[in-house]
Amino acid sequence: MAKKKTSVSQLPEAVTAPPVKDPPPAVEVKETQSQTITEGSVNLDVPILCIGGYTKRRIDTTCSRAGAEGWKAILFGLQQQEAKLANGKYVQNLGDAVRWVGESVQSQV
Repeated sequence: MAKKKTSVSQLPEAVTAPPVKDPPPAVEVKETQSQTITEGSVNLDVPILCIGGYTKRRIDTTCSRAGAEGWKAILFGLQQQEAKLANGKYVQNLGDAVRWVGESVQSQV
């Protein structure tokens, strides 16, 4: 089956966007004092209770700002030490950091 040829004069008229009247609002940048932590570690005293049976494998959560910043610090620390998951993959994101913590706890039980 042959395609029907269309000439340029048969194409619909191009619609142009109206000009922007107001420029987008400026982004406010706040200067903060930077802090560099060269080395640190966290030791948590958490009771570990091992119970057999079904274990849920999916975690869906929303963190507070402080919690998110804590996980980000853990992620950056794991990345700096080139930590790997049990499958050999490098820790690259927050999900990997949570997996690494879980695997580390399990390896100590």
